[in-house]
Amino acid sequence: MMMNGADRKHGAGYTPKYFAGPNGSSCQQLLGTVVSRIQTVVERVDRIEEKLHSLQSAAPAAMKNGSIPDRKIIIGSLMVDHDARRVLVGDREIVVSPTEYRFLYELARDAGRVVTHRDLVRRTRAGPSHGESHMDGRYLKVYIGRLRVKFREVSEKGGDLIESVRGVGYRLVPEAAERLVEA
Repeated sequence: MMMNGADRKHGAGYTPKYFAGPNGSSCQQLLGTVVSRIQTVVERVDRIEEKLHSLQSAAPAAMKNGSIPDRKIIIGSLMVDHDARRVLVGDREIVVSPTEYRFLYELARDAGRVVTHRDLVRRTRAGPSHGESHMDGRYLKVYIGRLRVKFREVSEKGGDLIESVRGVGYRLVPEAAERLVEA
């Protein structure tokens, strides 16, 4: 049986108590670096999967008319123009922050359907990172509240545009979007 250098010096079954890496780093430091790099790769894969999902959802529309689909979402009197990053109610522009815009765009994409808190935060990459998931709901509430105030300034019925589904998420109500300019 052949023994390596450590075994000849200390005998069979010897386990070194300290491992030095190539730059004199400890095993804990190396493990931390490996874990950090794995997390980075996982985040990149998540982003790629999101882009793939959005491309797959846009593909059927592009295939029908042979062109890139228009990225304007029109629901009643509400228009969310993704390319121009504008929100219009009738002919009036609503000024929203980039984060508010991302939340509104995601809700408009799925108008009439409930979008879970988790999906909204994941799709928009808003809120804190590094596992502080308990804060996501708070960030979401703040931004949705700001959107409701802005829509209420345009129309007294504007606050009804985004509906809360307790414990689940939010839903953009298409019927409320149709009534925005009537008030």
